[in-house]
Amino acid sequence: REAGCALNIASIRAAGAKLEDAIALAQEAQDLYRENKDKAGEAKALRMLAELYADKSDFDQAIEAAKDMRKKLQETGNLRAEVGAVRTLSGVYTAASMAGEALRSASEAIVLAKKAHDKTLLAESLILVSETNLALAVQDSPDTLAKGSDRSVKPAQEAYKLAKSLGHARLMGSAKYQEAYAKFMTVKLDEAVEAATAAVECFRQTDERDREAAATILLAEIHHGKSEEEKALEVANQGVMLAKACGDTE
Repeated sequence: REAGCALNIASIRAAGAKLEDAIALAQEAQDLYRENKDKAGEAKALRMLAELYADKSDFDQAIEAAKDMRKKLQETGNLRAEVGAVRTLSGVYTAASMAGEALRSASEAIVLAKKAHDKTLLAESLILVSETNLALAVQDSPDTLAKGSDRSVKPAQEAYKLAKSLGHARLMGSAKYQEAYAKFMTVKLDEAVEAATAAVECFRQTDERDREAAATILLAEIHHGKSEEEKALEVANQGVMLAKACGDTE
């Protein structure tokens, strides 16, 4: 319980931008979990450390913490949790502008999700592969952007099919959002409008206003890309209203 409390306080400190305090508390939690031989708890603390170090732009430490997190979870034999660790590592690599490593980790998450026979994790990992493919293309050069964006579309579409088979509306929305963004980047604007509209509808079904707002704003950007300025402004205003409503407690 003491270790869990330390992690909770670390989260609060991190939210208040007191990163050094948060890191010290997360390290304290890790030590307590280690003393209790709680490998899953220690992995939880390491995940927080990885995220905190990444926020601090201390990427060497963040990568080390994420790798240590994975090792701890491998010792538990929990494949599903290991998928989360690999995805955390991919996120750290992305933050560090190491898109190639991020893509390799995301691809590994797909392999682990298949071994775990977890379709939800597989869909989430496919979306991550789509995101990292696009990030790699952007990082390399403008000349490779179109090709990388095309490679980003297929895993997003596969994720959508999986999510639809599960009846998982939020995941369906996330997959369609990613597909829309990839098609926007390759200037396939009519197809991007279709995918973004589908994402908005999915998030509306789940009443996730923050995600619906993000998808609506992306849709506005696509309309702007098509020089449909009146439509873009109308949709952008809808997105802003949704974003403002996210903080509404009623």
